[in-house]
Amino acid sequence: MDAFRTFAALLAVTVLFSLVMLPSSTAKVQTRTLVVPDQYPTIQDAINHANFGDTVLVENGVYHENVKLNMSVNLIGQNPQETILIASGKNESYIIPAINVSVDSFSISKLTVTNSQTAIEVQTHSFDSAVNGEITNCTLTNNIYGIYSAGTFQDIKIPLPDNYIYVSGCYIANNQYGICITNGYAEIVNNTITKNQDGLLSWWATLQVFKNEISNNSGFGLEFSPGDYNFSVTDNNIEDNSVGVQIEQFVVNTDSLYVIGEGNVVWGNNFDNPRQVALVQGTPSEPGNSTDVVAWDNGKAGNYWSDYEGGGVYVLDKNNIDHHPSTEKTDISSATNPPTPTSAVQELPWLAISPMLLSTFTAAVVLRHRRSRKSRLQMKPEA
Repeated sequence: MDAFRTFAALLAVTVLFSLVMLPSSTAKVQTRTLVVPDQYPTIQDAINHANFGDTVLVENGVYHENVKLNMSVNLIGQNPQETILIASGKNESYIIPAINVSVDSFSISKLTVTNSQTAIEVQTHSFDSAVNGEITNCTLTNNIYGIYSAGTFQDIKIPLPDNYIYVSGCYIANNQYGICITNGYAEIVNNTITKNQDGLLSWWATLQVFKNEISNNSGFGLEFSPGDYNFSVTDNNIEDNSVGVQIEQFVVNTDSLYVIGEGNVVWGNNFDNPRQVALVQGTPSEPGNSTDVVAWDNGKAGNYWSDYEGGGVYVLDKNNIDHHPSTEKTDISSATNPPTPTSAVQELPWLAISPMLLSTFTAAVVLRHRRSRKSRLQMKPEA
């Protein structure tokens, strides 16, 4: 009778708890919207009062601040052309960012960041963590760096977390460097990267570069640098830059967990750069020929090169050959977008799994009681 009562009581508690919690299991964790300057005078003040998953909404205006994004929030401007952030100071010894991201997950959108040393800086601050975030529909102009993301250096035998950022719908212009990604992963999708000194550069990185307008940069449009691996560059217009694509000497290190420089694929792009389509930087002993590992076609389709006249392959150098070049430009507007990632600021799942956990606990208690009772019966001496 005691066993039955115990089981009935636990079952009743489980059912009651599940009925109470189930409606909340599919609901989002309650978050707030903190408005600047109506509720908080500065962006930093709002972030300092925010909790995980909150939204900091910045109304139209000009804000002179150095923002430390140290809480996982959605930082959103009211209008990307009229919500303007300018770093409040500059330093000749080191670069001060207008927005310094130092949190594991974040989202920044609809802001103009201008006249700063670095518009948005994303950096890993420890060896056991990485940053996961997105930057969308922002205007980043007249800075030294538009976006600078630096993860943990990977040239060691212990794998470390990498930063991941998703950049989409941004206008990045008139900076010294448009986007710079080092030691991390990034998806660069549907952006305009124009009139910078250099457009998109990377170091020891893995990038997906898709459907961007990379044009009129006074240096290079796109650069491959030492350590880049598993790059994917497809369906971009890379046009009217001084150098369309620049390839630096890759480091091929067979001592590492992987061979650096492998897995890079570039196809379906329009390289229309009348001054210089491509520049390959080689070793001092072999000028003009690199050891880069880049596939310039996918086995069926290659790229459009403005100086290609047809009649065979397109040779950048002896190690970099497009075997399927096109004499006609690709219409990148018809390209299918890769899936948009879910929000970088994730919801807490505890409410959804609580009924499951309690049910599991109840079953475990009942099972243990039954085993204990069976053991006692087996040990009871016969009459």
